[in-house]
Amino acid sequence: MKILLANKFYYRRGGDCIYTLNLELLLREYGHEVAIFSMDYPDNLETPWRKYFPSEVKFKPGLGMLEAFLRPLGTNEVKRKFCALLDEFKPDVVHLNNIHTQLSPIIAELAHEREIKVVWTLHDLKLLCPRYDCLRN
Repeated sequence: MKILLANKFYYRRGGDCIYTLNLELLLREYGHEVAIFSMDYPDNLETPWRKYFPSEVKFKPGLGMLEAFLRPLGTNEVKRKFCALLDEFKPDVVHLNNIHTQLSPIIAELAHEREIKVVWTLHDLKLLCPRYDCLRN
């Protein structure tokens, strides 16, 4: 089976990233072909799929903040690069992880439109509460 894993970072940064890297290794051990979709980031591991990674979102004043605001809505760069990766890799399944801010939920729709099965592992409550404070009290 051909499986495309998507996560905001592609290095051992936190729980979601470690989970994705371990899942990639496990899937390969069981004979699956795996491709990666992530945000381009200096600490990322090397991968032949890096050419499809959209540019890094930088949360700083000016254009960086505009990009950070627009990215979750699905920028042209994210759509173009994700579709190009789908065209080349032709996955049977797209497995999404932490994608909301640095990538975009639009990639779930793009895969679904091509009738590719989509699995989304939710590692937090960001989709329900973007500020992460809904369970504060």
